[in-house]
Amino acid sequence: MFATVEDAAEVKLSGNLAVPRVHAKLATFVGCPPTNQSLINAAAAAARNYVNNTYSYILGISGGSPRHTTWFGTYTVSRRSTVRIHFQSISSSQFSNFTYDCTCTRNGTFAYVCAYILQS
Repeated sequence: MFATVEDAAEVKLSGNLAVPRVHAKLATFVGCPPTNQSLINAAAAAARNYVNNTYSYILGISGGSPRHTTWFGTYTVSRRSTVRIHFQSISSSQFSNFTYDCTCTRNGTFAYVCAYILQS
């Protein structure tokens, strides 16, 4: 069976065409010099890629694999489900919506994570 076109539509465009501007939310920084802001933005992009790849991987497996075992331990359906749910939650986060605070002065501290429940 094939589709046939009896009367083709004719469209005429005029005027100025423009692409709408998308204003992406940028991360907020507290006490972070521009160099650190660039590094944090790069790290956030890498983290986003890592999370998306891991989530895709978890969705695609149905049994144990060396990768799964190395990362998450012995494969069980329950463990896979837990990992999937966690990475689904992480992947729904927008790292660019976070506030990054560079004011910590504790010796030997490279990262401090303040965990809280994200609400939409």
